[in-house]
Amino acid sequence: ITKVLEPRRPNGLHRKFCHAQLIVMNQKIIHRRRFYLHMIYFLVGTAGAIGAILRYVVGILFFTNSSFPITTLIVNLIGCFLLAWFTTSLFKRLSVSPMISTAVSTGFIGSFTTFSAVSVETVNMFQSGNVLLAAFYVFISISGGLLMSSLGFHWSRE
Repeated sequence: ITKVLEPRRPNGLHRKFCHAQLIVMNQKIIHRRRFYLHMIYFLVGTAGAIGAILRYVVGILFFTNSSFPITTLIVNLIGCFLLAWFTTSLFKRLSVSPMISTAVSTGFIGSFTTFSAVSVETVNMFQSGNVLLAAFYVFISISGGLLMSSLGFHWSRE
């Protein structure tokens, strides 16, 4: 009876088998991580391409010869609203995977909106002597972005 109740001590073959199982499990984890990284790059890149194309289309639709960059302002305000709405409501209600959430927020909205264009356009307005217009543009971009983000957060809670 005492022999039956004693714990079995693994012999050398059992240890080798356990070690081989650990190696296989580690390799599966590594392959899953690699797949996840490749997939996230693909999804962010694809969503980024869609956002960039949509940004270009909006630029064509709202093109003006005005010295005020209305297209960039429209795109950035829409992006502020969408990012707040997506991250607080839509992703949670639909239980979207983290990969899709990253692709939409970083890829799509990140390429759709652009802070660098705001900066370059503001500097161009300053250099061309439109100081008040440049100051208004910076003010409306920041305050409008905050307002649109607040609306996105508010709308997501209803």
